[in-house]
Amino acid sequence: MLSTQNPVDLDYKGLANAGTWWIGRLQTERDKMRVIEGLEGAAASSGAGFDRAAMERIMAGLGNRIFLMRNVHDDAPVVFQSRWALSYLRGPMTLSQIKQVCGDAAPAAPAASRAPLLPAEPEAKALASSAPATAARPVLPPEIAEYFLRPANPAGDLTYRASVLGVSKLHFVDAKAGLDQWVTRSLLAPIGEDGLPDWEAARVEGDLKSTLDRQPVSGATFAPPPSAATRKQSAAQWQKTLEAHLYQNVTLELFSCPALKLVSKPGETEGDFRVRAVQTLREQRDVEIAKLKTKFAAKLQTLTDRVRRGEERVEREKAQAGQQKLSTALGLGATILGALMGRRVVTAGNVSRATSTMKSASKIGKESADVERAGESLEITKQRLAELEAQVEAEVETLHDRYDADRIEIDRAQVRPRKSDIMIGAVGLCWTPWKKSPDGLVEPA
Repeated sequence: MLSTQNPVDLDYKGLANAGTWWIGRLQTERDKMRVIEGLEGAAASSGAGFDRAAMERIMAGLGNRIFLMRNVHDDAPVVFQSRWALSYLRGPMTLSQIKQVCGDAAPAAPAASRAPLLPAEPEAKALASSAPATAARPVLPPEIAEYFLRPANPAGDLTYRASVLGVSKLHFVDAKAGLDQWVTRSLLAPIGEDGLPDWEAARVEGDLKSTLDRQPVSGATFAPPPSAATRKQSAAQWQKTLEAHLYQNVTLELFSCPALKLVSKPGETEGDFRVRAVQTLREQRDVEIAKLKTKFAAKLQTLTDRVRRGEERVEREKAQAGQQKLSTALGLGATILGALMGRRVVTAGNVSRATSTMKSASKIGKESADVERAGESLEITKQRLAELEAQVEAEVETLHDRYDADRIEIDRAQVRPRKSDIMIGAVGLCWTPWKKSPDGLVEPA
């Protein structure tokens, strides 16, 4: 079984030896053309018909989980859709879930081990010592802006916990890497007892504008924030510490490939960037291979034509030599019969026929020599063609080695935002929704 995401990487011999093809959605026209050429060649070798335009339409319409199957035992390709492959991973199971799965077989856990664990969220440290929720919404001074993070599912008992929201727009510039990008960052930081946010423990998000409300969900309860966080001076302190934190600690991780002159996009992971670099490398390699084949195309075509003409000449010379042998044999037979059947052995006709027969016999050697010379010329031309094809193949292999994906070197750099271009947007108290699950754990809602 052979699987690839780049059909142009496959040698035509590999495609020709594959009896069953499953073709999914192809992204580039080069890949589509390579596959269609392979299908057309396979159809021609088997004597089956091939509608190129119809095949191009079918392949252009392939969507998710839809494949085109070509089987050598079938008369025509088949389009089919695969079933969903669903993998549901719940994650670490709680004690109540284990009991539900195991039924009566689950052993009773000691009371000391049944204490629920807080989720691994930045707000967990603040929740561990937070006061119990109250129904009343705390009154904040007008200097502190108030935001409510919208819950994914507002049904059920919700409890709002206080955190500090800081929205900023950062300008990352790196002339060497060709980077000039504005990035929006939203930080949700837990609040300490001194009323200051712990920006280093903040949860980093993108633009939260579409998920923020100015009013809470009806019926929700509130956990009171630290009293120091409700002072009117808090908002100014939060903004000042946020700006210092952004300049000192926030960086944009940048990946670059100098050989390809590629730089990662903001938020692009190393894996995604490497995939993009490999794709760019393969496209450059394909372009170079196409240039190489174009360079040698005329010479290859000339030698191929010479081989074809040489083969035709050999066949023609063989035919002429065979015809000469037959003509000589017939002339010799006629001379002998004339001499035996005539009244006189030596007559003018017999002498003339004998002379013609001798001349014809002398031409047999000449025709045989012509056949031999034509064959030698053909072998020389074939050898030159084979040497040129070997040269092209060697240079193609050299290009494959030069553009080997394993040789890609990825550089990593940390770019800090420009201090003069740090723009602070919304800063205020953000209420994040939490909900108690059926197994007793408090989880973000």
